[in-house]
Amino acid sequence: MSTHYMPEAEQLCDRIAFLRKGQITALGTPMELKNHLALGEKVTVIYQGSVDLRALEKVRGVMKVSSSPRKVELVLDRVGQAGSLDKVIKIFGQAEILDLMVEEPDMEDVFLELAR
Repeated sequence: MSTHYMPEAEQLCDRIAFLRKGQITALGTPMELKNHLALGEKVTVIYQGSVDLRALEKVRGVMKVSSSPRKVELVLDRVGQAGSLDKVIKIFGQAEILDLMVEEPDMEDVFLELAR
């Protein structure tokens, strides 16, 4: 399946199977597949000021941190880590948050993870 059809598959299918070399490598609802692969929420913060990046890495539920000037991208564990985003935002303290985007993983993320 081309990744072009992933949004439609997620919206229209109750269960999705991924095949590799004629074998089913994953089968389940879109949510089951995302949770099974431990795909996290993608959080992007555009900010002005200074932020302690090491403190962000230590927040429980933060799976990945990458940064560039005035921009931090995080991946937060979606399962069982309530409050992680709140803790992340508090670390920005005196910095001014100019933009905050939170993206749920989608079936394309599942496909890319399974294709590895």
